Amino acid sequence: MNINRLAIVGLGVVGAAMAAPLLVAGTASADTGAGMQAGFCAPQYGPINGFTASSAGNDHTSCAFAENVRLAFASSGPARQARWVQAYSPVTKQTYDMWCQPDYMSATVTCTGGKDAVVTLYQG
Repeated sequence: MNINRLAIVGLGVVGAAMAAPLLVAGTASADTGAGMQAGFCAPQYGPINGFTASSAGNDHTSCAFAENVRLAFASSGPARQARWVQAYSPVTKQTYDMWCQPDYMSATVTCTGGKDAVVTLYQG
């Protein structure tokens, strides 16, 4: 199952200018809802304004939430503009504020906020 998740993310970012390799064997993990694990997330939505994938950066962040952050950020303004977004967590059933900051050296955006959530968004 993790290999399939890696393949999905890999297809989404082929050709993206990345500062570091995206795919490392064993880094992807599933979102179980309880006892969540950090890792690359299977896309729940197609590409949105060039953003093709997300990852949950810690065990406080579900993949469902990471994907909603991707949807909120990609739908709310220019790809290279830092901003606040609001995203809904299906796990906690709450909406959280997230600060999203593009990394100008790569095709990523890092969003932090909520209850210690960390989300990385990928363009590809």
